[in-house]
Amino acid sequence: MRKKRTVVARWPGSSGETLLLVGDERGDVRLAMLVVVLVVLAGCSGVTVVDRTTETVTPAPVPASQTETETGDDQLPPGVSGRGVTNVHALVRAHQSATSDMSYTWRVERVTNTSTPGRENLTTARHVAHVENASVYDYWTNHRTVQRGGRTRYLGNYTEFTDPGGRHVKYEDTEENTQYRKTGPVRAHVRIGDESTAAIDHYLDADDARLAVVLVDGERYYKLRGRNATFATTEPVENYTVEALVRPDGFVRAITVNYRVGQDEQRRSITYRYEYTAIGNTTVDRPNWVERQWYNEQLIDSPGATETTTTATETD
Repeated sequence: MRKKRTVVARWPGSSGETLLLVGDERGDVRLAMLVVVLVVLAGCSGVTVVDRTTETVTPAPVPASQTETETGDDQLPPGVSGRGVTNVHALVRAHQSATSDMSYTWRVERVTNTSTPGRENLTTARHVAHVENASVYDYWTNHRTVQRGGRTRYLGNYTEFTDPGGRHVKYEDTEENTQYRKTGPVRAHVRIGDESTAAIDHYLDADDARLAVVLVDGERYYKLRGRNATFATTEPVENYTVEALVRPDGFVRAITVNYRVGQDEQRRSITYRYEYTAIGNTTVDRPNWVERQWYNEQLIDSPGATETTTTATETD
């Protein structure tokens, strides 16, 4: 009986990346070995083969400028294979677990360019969150859409601060008046995490994907590049590309997506990107507007306090 083997062929790619070829069936093993034989015959010395059985395979020499790194399917992030994301739900769960009690800064930008004959209309939605822990964080966006009273409302300069005392909200309404609300606290992995995992679920399940190993801040990541969107849409999607940085434990550090959607005069070009920074080094202090509005009556009644206060029972 033949042993089932996993063979990984690895060779240097561009920008210091290491491209992966993973085979776990007999046909894939033969393909990996064939690649090694052809490259060695061509005089290339940058290929390494790792055989996980007791058989001995001698690796080709690795150039001094390259770092040899052993890898295999068992080291890839949950839900990820050499072909890209094969189980996006497993990857979402792993990302949730990795970020559940982590401090970080999370930035999002979505740029939509609507082109009509003789005119371009560019809109940019931005979001920034600073998370100290699951209970203390802030969040800001320049554009937020909520449903209230059966109507869609667009809120500008929307800010939240959450600590164990509650979820404190400040925003500008459609008349550009400053409004305040306070509700019960929501943990960061729900309030912020749900937005990041929605992006992972929506964008990373792409066809025609490949992986490369990269180092970010000295830490090993997998760079995923994919094309051909698989998410459901009522409009045609063209020129879809996605790139993501994924840590071996499933933490998706960054996503960048570009595509076109719609037809004729309704055609739009969309760029979406998010990135985690200051990982493990983010702290959040209670802002002055929260202190003034809810915790210091003398400041509320002072002559400089001109903002108005409203109460609301609706939830976002």
